[in-house]
Amino acid sequence: MKNLFLILILATGPGLYQAFSQPQTIKVAGVAEVSETPELIILNANLMVKAPFYQECFEKSLETYNHLKSVFEENGIDPGNIKSRQIVVNENMEWRNNEKTVLGYYSNIQFEIREEFTPDFSKKLLNSLNTEGLNINYNVSFDFTEKQKEKIRKQALELAIEDAKEKATIIAKTSGTELTKISKINYGVPETAVPFPEYADDDLARNRVLAITEPSRFNMGAVDLNPKEKTIRKMVIVEWYFQVKE
Repeated sequence: MKNLFLILILATGPGLYQAFSQPQTIKVAGVAEVSETPELIILNANLMVKAPFYQECFEKSLETYNHLKSVFEENGIDPGNIKSRQIVVNENMEWRNNEKTVLGYYSNIQFEIREEFTPDFSKKLLNSLNTEGLNINYNVSFDFTEKQKEKIRKQALELAIEDAKEKATIIAKTSGTELTKISKINYGVPETAVPFPEYADDDLARNRVLAITEPSRFNMGAVDLNPKEKTIRKMVIVEWYFQVKE
């Protein structure tokens, strides 16, 4: 019986030793946010045209779109910056007693303008959108240029790594241990892997969007069409080996 007990100890001993001798680690999340005013203004618009017949609606749509471009040009905006995405003509119909009645046709012309923001361009844009006779639904938003994104992401990532290091150092010092070397770094942690999704890595859209229907009825002079700060957040998970101070 004693021999059997000794054999069991010898068989399990190395495994137990490895389990207790594995290096201890500490894992922390480094988070940083960098805010800046966007330099890009974006107009997404929808121009609607109605007519009794399909062909007439389509031709009228093209005429109206060309007229819109000339209006923007008269206000000092390069018509080449107006990018049409699509022109769709649909039946304008209504249902009565389960029967469809075609009242005519309508078209939606979707277009977009992306331009560097300046107060002067903002004024030209509002003057163009406030033109009588143009049935436009639109929203105005602001975004970072690619150059801005590259710069801010780099800054946020550097600060996130510094944040992780500072947290780990404080924890080690307070708990009477010391950091030795980095075990692992994870970047771009998905939200499902983070206990608090609000700290996930993200380009936050803290963005003011101005959406207006029938601008001719809107007091455009009261609109404060200026970009507000947006924020980019970066997060890293850094794991350190540590040892207890003697």
